[in-house]
Amino acid sequence: MTYNMALLGKRCQYKVLGLGGDCTTDEIRSAYRRLSLQRHPDKLAQVGVSPAAFQELAVTYTVFFDPREWVDWLLL
Repeated sequence: MTYNMALLGKRCQYKVLGLGGDCTTDEIRSAYRRLSLQRHPDKLAQVGVSPAAFQELAVTYTVFFDPREWVDWLLL
């Protein structure tokens, strides 16, 4: 497994994106784009917010679109 398990914790990947389990890949991509714009560290640095939310979002996207990561996540 190449993703950071401590970063993922017990949180459901669908909930990170604010989606249900019956969503499409287009909905996943759309939610990722929308949330990445909101949580990007360059935008949040001025406010002093930690980049952890963006890192969690990036890991979630990787899990959904890398077949090896997806299988590992399903086996957890």
